[in-house]
Amino acid sequence: MKKRIRKRRILKWLGVLACVALLSLWLISPHYSIGYGMPSSYIGCASCSLVVLSYPNEIGIDFLGWSASKTSRNDFNPLSNSYFGWPQTRDIYIGCWLFEIPIWMFFSLASLITAGLWRWDRAPKGGCANCGYDLTGNVSGVCPECGAKIVVASISTNGSNSWPATQRSE
Repeated sequence: MKKRIRKRRILKWLGVLACVALLSLWLISPHYSIGYGMPSSYIGCASCSLVVLSYPNEIGIDFLGWSASKTSRNDFNPLSNSYFGWPQTRDIYIGCWLFEIPIWMFFSLASLITAGLWRWDRAPKGGCANCGYDLTGNVSGVCPECGAKIVVASISTNGSNSWPATQRSE
């Protein structure tokens, strides 16, 4: 049980880190481009998109290794198609094509998965915050499953303290 909780905790925080990284990349990419060039292709980020460029070996483009540069866009418009566009493929010339996937799609997917992980990891109402064991009727103050101390977390409508999972009939 503890290993699953630890894995979920790690996944939640990795998701938050991925969302922050993607959001930063999305906001910086209209002004800077970064990528990695190989002999017949280039993978990078520019104009708010993940860019894959494929070209024949005989062209001899000198994109080998990591590259970073400032873009020369004077007509920057945050509401343009590059910020909120859809994936597109373009043939630049014979044997050379460009595929763009907007970063907002990766950000949306990562944020939905991360939000789901955070929602899934919440302690159930009326259960132990440590292991999730149902504490209905437990008045001992200790979880019988994991031994954690139970803290009184709610006050009933008549003002008396009650255990979160205790149901009183009046």
